[in-house]
Amino acid sequence: MLNRIRAPCGNKQAHFASLDVFQTFLDSVLFVPLARAATAACIASGMDEASTDACVRASLEFAAPLAAKPSEKLTENEIASLHLFTQPIPLHGVLTNLLTTCFVAQDAAAGVVFSGDHTANELARVKPFLPFLKILLSALYKLPTASRGPFFRLWVDGWPLTPNQVVLWTSIASATRDFAALQKTTSSPQSPSPSAQGPPTFLFLQAHTAYILGPYSASGDATELLFPPGCQFTVLSVSTSAGGVVAHLSQGLTMALKPSRTPAAAAS
Repeated sequence: MLNRIRAPCGNKQAHFASLDVFQTFLDSVLFVPLARAATAACIASGMDEASTDACVRASLEFAAPLAAKPSEKLTENEIASLHLFTQPIPLHGVLTNLLTTCFVAQDAAAGVVFSGDHTANELARVKPFLPFLKILLSALYKLPTASRGPFFRLWVDGWPLTPNQVVLWTSIASATRDFAALQKTTSSPQSPSPSAQGPPTFLFLQAHTAYILGPYSASGDATELLFPPGCQFTVLSVSTSAGGVVAHLSQGLTMALKPSRTPAAAAS
């Protein structure tokens, strides 16, 4: 699940102000059972009722035996949210794109500039996804973190990276610890990549908030990691090789989106 997620450079203060506004909006949403939250999110992403029911049921059936283990820290709802999010269905792409739309205001010559404004239309579009997002973020922060890098992902946002540039993740971003597998996606006709527009750009990430999906991913990829919305990276160096462009990035200050600003009990 190496998703296309806009990860722009821009005004950090405006980005954090925008994130704070959205966090307040998310705080007003109550935790509800996964079946209800996921059904609303899948339908809002364009899925029909039959497909939604099948996917949600599959996630809950997947989660039940894992949640029953005495050592398991995640609830059945939380495990099911991770499994559903990583299924090859529209939910993943639609949700991440909507989150980006809520944060990115306009393109400017220097990159993307953030604003703290969220229009009523943007918030109305993302609202059906918020109960599911709360459960998903609750699950994400219970996952173990990978303390060593590098981690890898493709840069698919269309403009060249330069040293000292700040990159701000505006949505849930995925990465992998398997660079060879990532390289294969750039030549696979089934996997979207920017390679048709030029050589691919690979990001080598040093990070401290890379959460390990492990056994919860529907893709079965044990090397897959997730970053929460709000992660910030600085470009250290950029070089070109026969296989493409390689950019080394280091994670800096992160004001990531949380399921709630204050601790709350998720629906079990």
